[in-house]
Amino acid sequence: MEGCIHYEGTTVLGNYSKQMADKSKPVFTELLAISEEEHSKLSADLEIQPKLAPRRSYIQRITEITKNSRKQDADIERILKETRELQLESNSIQERLHRTYAVVDETVFREAKKDPVGRQAYKLLTGIHESFEQISDKILSIDRVRREVGEYEAKLSALASRSFNIDKLQADFDAIRRENEFLEERLRDS
Repeated sequence: MEGCIHYEGTTVLGNYSKQMADKSKPVFTELLAISEEEHSKLSADLEIQPKLAPRRSYIQRITEITKNSRKQDADIERILKETRELQLESNSIQERLHRTYAVVDETVFREAKKDPVGRQAYKLLTGIHESFEQISDKILSIDRVRREVGEYEAKLSALASRSFNIDKLQADFDAIRRENEFLEERLRDS
């Protein structure tokens, strides 16, 4: 071995490692005792800790929440699809109604030029058309108001579900007021 001094069949390095092993035994023993003491403290702390639900129950709960979320997503998709279909159907009916009205309006208008009864029929037709437009506008505005009411009710229930502790709010307000007064005094002093 290079760098080692041989002396009567043993090396200085071998003696040195023996000496280090003898010196380190008490240190290792002390470290082992500290480690065992720390282990016993941690074990005692673990026993004191409240028992948590087993992991399986958490997994089941997460699975249940995920399943419910997927079901809600499917319901939302179904409702959106139905809404789109209803909107398309409504638009189609409105277009058909406008085309029909245009044809009837033109026909009755031609008759109104020829005959006084036709004129009266044309006046009635335009009056009916205007009345139905007003009814349609009112229905749409009522629907819009109902949706807004629903949104406001949802917001109101969300606000109502929050619990406001008046005493705590008052204490926080008083603390803020005192802090502001303190800061104002410091500003005046500096």
